[in-house]
Amino acid sequence: PPPTIVQYKENLQQADMLYRQTVAESSQALNEIKNGSESGLVAAKQMIHGLTEILVSDNASSAMGSLLGAQELDDLSVLHAMNVAVLSMLVGRQFDLGHEAMHALGTAGFLHDIGEQSLPPDLRHRSLASMTTEDHNVFQQHVDFGLSMLAQFPGIPDEVLSIIRNHHERVDGSGYPARIRGDQLSLLSRIHAVVDEYESLVNTADPLTTMTPTETLSKLYTGAKTKFSEEVVVALIQTLSVYPPGTVVALSDQSVGLVVSINLHSRMRPLIVLYDPTINQANPHIADLSKDHTLSIARSIPRSELSRETSDYLNLTKWTGFFISSSLKALEEDRAA
Repeated sequence: PPPTIVQYKENLQQADMLYRQTVAESSQALNEIKNGSESGLVAAKQMIHGLTEILVSDNASSAMGSLLGAQELDDLSVLHAMNVAVLSMLVGRQFDLGHEAMHALGTAGFLHDIGEQSLPPDLRHRSLASMTTEDHNVFQQHVDFGLSMLAQFPGIPDEVLSIIRNHHERVDGSGYPARIRGDQLSLLSRIHAVVDEYESLVNTADPLTTMTPTETLSKLYTGAKTKFSEEVVVALIQTLSVYPPGTVVALSDQSVGLVVSINLHSRMRPLIVLYDPTINQANPHIADLSKDHTLSIARSIPRSELSRETSDYLNLTKWTGFFISSSLKALEEDRAA
């Protein structure tokens, strides 16, 4: 029999709990790497290995979003590292990449901004828009800082280091540090650049003023002609659908909800938490559009259109963390082993 909504809620809660545990472990791993300890790198490799196994064997069932508040996340860079790793690998799957390439994408995604740890603290948490030219020149050094930090660990594949070196390069040659053009950038570097930009735009310091996932995909698509690889942007849209996790949508029956999970086998029919002030926010109604064909998504709603009550009910003051549902089962089995 198909799983009931109660089972869905239990699965979501279980996945959410495991995900938070993974966030804590990732934070510890990044700290250990920053301090020169190889155990952090071992932990990171294990996590990426688990994800690779799931994605290459095609066991991934859904891409889910988990909402994390400031009290649960003292540093947005940990969430960014995890999100870029997971999303890069999901996009890599669209290109039928092999085991090694997927592992390289995930590892580079997790480690790409490690050099930011060496920047002055006030600079690390500033938006690029608020930086002076001098600030920006200092900020750009995080690429070299990261490569120097990782040089003390032998055995990191060249492809991983290459993605990290090029993660701010753009196909039109406008990036840094080497102003490399598109035809000189590997497919893995082009995938990473698109995902890194997407993730930076949807998870900013102030979630309420941030661009919606749909607006971000649209912006990337218009920018694809110049700065980003168009085939990769299209692959990202195919991966996330036009309504990625974190998107607020209006449904065909006028109800409003938050997309929390994409069914990878039916991307336009996601799992949605519905806004209903008559029901306790801790135990909301959930619509699974892959099962309920009477409902469909009418449009996405910009956050500026929502009342404070709706924003609070749907937890929009929080950031979105991405994970793959089956991958968490694998991570749990790894921990138990």
